[in-house]
Amino acid sequence: MVVKSETCSFTEFKIYPGHGIHYVRKDGTLVILINRKARSLYLGKKKPARVRWTTAWRRLARKGTAEGVKRARKRRVIKKARAVAGVSVDDLKKTNKNKKVVRKLAKKYDAFVASQALIKQIPRLLGPGLQRAGKFPTVVGSKDQLDDKINEVKATIKFQAKKVLNMSVAAAHVEMTPEQIRTNVNLSCNFLASLLKKQWQMIKVIYIKSTMGPAIQIFF
Repeated sequence: MVVKSETCSFTEFKIYPGHGIHYVRKDGTLVILINRKARSLYLGKKKPARVRWTTAWRRLARKGTAEGVKRARKRRVIKKARAVAGVSVDDLKKTNKNKKVVRKLAKKYDAFVASQALIKQIPRLLGPGLQRAGKFPTVVGSKDQLDDKINEVKATIKFQAKKVLNMSVAAAHVEMTPEQIRTNVNLSCNFLASLLKKQWQMIKVIYIKSTMGPAIQIFF
């Protein structure tokens, strides 16, 4: 069964059978209004586009129409590798242990590596800033290849526990396959357990979570 509905001449709302007010103008035009409020505005010669709750106003303001609905943008993940830069001892001396400068330096790079000769001078030149940021340089031995050491640092994750009883770590990224993600999560959990005195007995619960997804409990 199809119910025939009319359209209000002022608001453009649907009018179902048994409702509405009918007017016939002098020129024979039929005017149908949805209620007394619409009738009052129509007889007062108000323009529908000036009344905020009418369909005409919403059309002009692009509210609720196909034009006003913005398409959801797809977030494209563009992976950019930060460049490997070198800093001399003279450049480190210029920081003068300034906390703000050291904090900026720590934010600028993901990790640091230093030679055995330089690693001993870093606390004296920069203070405890890199240590507090969790980015104290990794030692590069005299026999180590710099490229291999950088790749090793990139593939290393760090667990840091200060005064809190919970911690989090990034174990994968969007370009990895499910099998690679599963392997990384297993390795991370097993490595964390190996650092503890009683191993798995000291872990209460483990969650895995994507950036915008819900947390899923995988160990309890």
